[in-house]
Amino acid sequence: MEHVKKDWQRSEGRVRSVGKSDLRTDKKLRAYHPAERERSRENRSNEMMRMENSYGGIAIGASRRKKMTMVFHEERRHNGPGIKKDEREVEGSRTVPLSRLEGDFRTNSHDRRDSAMLYRERLEESPVRMMRKLQEMLDENRQESGERTLPFLDLRKDRQEREDTERELRESLEKRRMSEYDRLREKRESLRQEDAEKEQMRRQFYQNLSFAREKSRKLMHGEGAALWKGSEEPVQGLTEEGGVSGEAPAALDDTEDQPADGTGRRKKS
Repeated sequence: MEHVKKDWQRSEGRVRSVGKSDLRTDKKLRAYHPAERERSRENRSNEMMRMENSYGGIAIGASRRKKMTMVFHEERRHNGPGIKKDEREVEGSRTVPLSRLEGDFRTNSHDRRDSAMLYRERLEESPVRMMRKLQEMLDENRQESGERTLPFLDLRKDRQEREDTERELRESLEKRRMSEYDRLREKRESLRQEDAEKEQMRRQFYQNLSFAREKSRKLMHGEGAALWKGSEEPVQGLTEEGGVSGEAPAALDDTEDQPADGTGRRKKS
């Protein structure tokens, strides 16, 4: 059975990091048109770095009010329909809330399910919890553009597909449908390969999110303030490989900070 590659598995879907060594603190956040109230020096989100491929990307920024902003947007699809303006950028003046869960998620009001998306969070929040909130938002809202931009966080769909495949494998073996059994075994191996690739993408996202968070702390809120004047000295404590020195990615399925009921979901108060 020939395996049909998904967009993120193609060579043009390989994610690259952009702007990690850029020390400017006035760089416009890609794919985001801020509302009027967000254009002041204190409220404006300045881009720290981007993750992107030929199909779209994730722009990560921060403001002087210690807020991180992530914008998830699309540019095109492989042999797919054309991309609408709402999928390319977030228009800050006409966004609507996306999730009832914890975290400030917003999207364009015209098409909530298939639109570029924004996530705003406190700078103090850990990268693991940010990723967990993103995962929970995707699980609850089925935001299609977000699922395409963050395929490595759509764990609910992956888990369901694995469970369905295992069930079908057992049934085909019990009923001696061996040609179907062989096809499903190949599918299971493809899913395992996808899992490994997505785990690598999660690590990359974690490392870049950690890097952007630490860069914004040092460049805009800490000892890196002198770099506003354009110094080309490296920001102390950051590694160009895509992380924060001394930190390692943590699993998204850990249980710290989860409520006593074990659901992992945290409703807004």
